[in-house]
Amino acid sequence: MDADPVRHNGGNHHSCGGDFSTNTTVAIRIHRSVMLAALTLACGSAHASLLTLQGQFDNAVEESAAVANQATYDALLMTNGGPCDPRQRRSQGSCSGNVFNVFASTRELVETANELTGRGPTEFSLGVDLQGLGTALRWTAGEEFSAQESLNADFVSGQLSGLATRMAALRSGASGFQLGGLAPDRELVAGLPAAARGMGASADAAGEVYAPWGGFLTASYGYGDRQATGNEDAFDFDGHELSAGLDYRIGNRWVAGLIAGSSEREIDFELVDQYVVDGGISSTGYSLLAFGLFHSDTLYVSLAAGWQTMEFETDRAIKYPSLNPDVASVNTSTVSTTDSQSWSWNATVGYGFRFAALAVEPYLKVDYTDTTVDGFTEADINNDGFELAVAQQDIRSLETVVGLRAQYTLTPRFGVFTPYLDVQWHRQFEADSRDISARYDAATGSTDDRSLEFLVPTDAQDPQYYVVSAGVSAVLRGARQRGPDDAISGGLQGFVAWRSVQALEYFSHEVFSVGLRYEF
Repeated sequence: MDADPVRHNGGNHHSCGGDFSTNTTVAIRIHRSVMLAALTLACGSAHASLLTLQGQFDNAVEESAAVANQATYDALLMTNGGPCDPRQRRSQGSCSGNVFNVFASTRELVETANELTGRGPTEFSLGVDLQGLGTALRWTAGEEFSAQESLNADFVSGQLSGLATRMAALRSGASGFQLGGLAPDRELVAGLPAAARGMGASADAAGEVYAPWGGFLTASYGYGDRQATGNEDAFDFDGHELSAGLDYRIGNRWVAGLIAGSSEREIDFELVDQYVVDGGISSTGYSLLAFGLFHSDTLYVSLAAGWQTMEFETDRAIKYPSLNPDVASVNTSTVSTTDSQSWSWNATVGYGFRFAALAVEPYLKVDYTDTTVDGFTEADINNDGFELAVAQQDIRSLETVVGLRAQYTLTPRFGVFTPYLDVQWHRQFEADSRDISARYDAATGSTDDRSLEFLVPTDAQDPQYYVVSAGVSAVLRGARQRGPDDAISGGLQGFVAWRSVQALEYFSHEVFSVGLRYEF
């Protein structure tokens, strides 16, 4: 927007003196809105404000943005102890640079409300209707940042899925180096005696020897989309993950190991109906998980603890029209970078049943993740003052998973094929909506009043959803023992796998994995 040709109809303007921050520090959106509206009425203001329209906007994001923009405008007024003269037309004195730009843009929104209610100065009104004002408010709010949680949760989920795949292979006696973490020529679940599976460095009755060390690589590609809601924007996303792991068998019953992973994902925000949005988020993540496994012929228990870090690069567009020929439309973007740190814990218990070539395994999992997204400040590429200072976010997830996994081993003359199916029911116990707190960066030093904050609500998560996985693996070349004292090695297998999230409101998500396994 053009901040230079600023105009003001000072004759009609009246502001209630005093600092609102001395009257309330209420952080709850509804209470804050009510008190701001009451203060406006108590002052006998001669003009309307954005608060006059409270309850008429389409969603909580617009309602919160109305409160924050009105409070920012009031706090910057000289009559309220701020630096800006209500008659000021251009950047000057203590109300200069981005401080003036914020004042001018919030004044346009306030005077648009004046025009809609027929009270107060309207020279700087955008000239739009109530829906247009709500759209403009939404552009300023920064609800795009809620997508950072989705990226982080997806990365953690992907790493835990890879861990589960490796656990399945270990319980079946997998050894050597694997791409994909699958052991297609062995049983998926604990259904054979440990010695028959060649666990550890010991030999079975036939003299077969398997090394205690094992390793694997996994590669996956996922994509999906999110539908728009009143609180969050629509977007498409895709990305890939790579994981590498090393584990060591301690006797026939115990395994310990480490898994390292990396992830790259992209989010592209979409334009849907009145929820106009543009920009995107790029993320890069790294993880490290330590795990331990105990298993008997039928029962198994596993524990894992992990650390994940992600970097988010966000491009947030702010653009809304002005139908007033004397007020320029807004068209700018902000960019930002921040990091997140996550700690995750996982516990799984399962029991295996074997019916000839069919193996069935019911299991129960508990997953807990504690994530912190660092606070950060955006940069407006056009220096229009729309950059937000966003507070630190603390996000927790506690899920229980009830699953059933089955596979059937086919042994035709030309190879070994192992199709499998896995169905999970997820129950989320930290599903409540949360608020992302932000304020105009140029106004952060004007007052400590929390009413200046955009408290952008996220959607509550679905407490229940399902994950369905299916795949097939095949032996491409069998392992062999090169000498009487050599370990069995040289096996080569391939696999294709698919995973889909079901019954998660507003979301669709598919993941495909393809790879090879090689024993050394």
